[in-house]
Amino acid sequence: MPGGRFLVPGNHGVGLSSVVASRGLVRILIVYGSGDGQTAKVAERVVEYLGEFGHAAEAFDVGGLPDGFDPASYDVVVGASIHVGRHQKRVRSFVRAHREALETLPSGFVQVSLSAAVDDEAHRTEAMGYVDDPVEDTGWHPDAVAVLGGALRDSAYGFITRTLMKSIARVQTGDTGTSRDDEYTDWDEVRQFAEEFGAVVEEQRALRAAAESNAGEGEGPRE
Repeated sequence: MPGGRFLVPGNHGVGLSSVVASRGLVRILIVYGSGDGQTAKVAERVVEYLGEFGHAAEAFDVGGLPDGFDPASYDVVVGASIHVGRHQKRVRSFVRAHREALETLPSGFVQVSLSAAVDDEAHRTEAMGYVDDPVEDTGWHPDAVAVLGGALRDSAYGFITRTLMKSIARVQTGDTGTSRDDEYTDWDEVRQFAEEFGAVVEEQRALRAAAESNAGEGEGPRE
């Protein structure tokens, strides 16, 4: 999904306001930053899986959000990848700007990195350490978190970037292969995250509905 423009998969050129107007059921937004495209692919798959669990969702590149965008009317999943030890600046800025709304409504965080590609304690600790950064930096506490392996796309890199990324991959994954595209994302984990976040959304919506119902009963009959 291209960055810099606010596009809807399958509805190119349609902005968020048009989506909301025509799709009143859309209540979950996946707002992501993606370096080489893997986080965008993950975001689209989360949308697909949420749909299977009965939730209408859309994915948007954080770089294309319109000025004044307010996520308070939605349940939000934030997606980010790790580059040089940090999440994308635009993603961090989005979380800081909307921390209050993210804390109030159901929210989730999906992190994509090569550190999560290897299932051992050292790499798990490193990957989870990156998750702690936005929490400490912004005070945001997501209701559901997924830490996922990323991808290497040699075919999309220039020589210098390819050499650098292969060096990183050798350290992170032990992979010494060259001249190929490698994907380390566990799609079963993506599906599990979507299911867990959908459950959080359903639970919190039920609690809000019960609270509103109780408040209405407490007002008593009007004369």
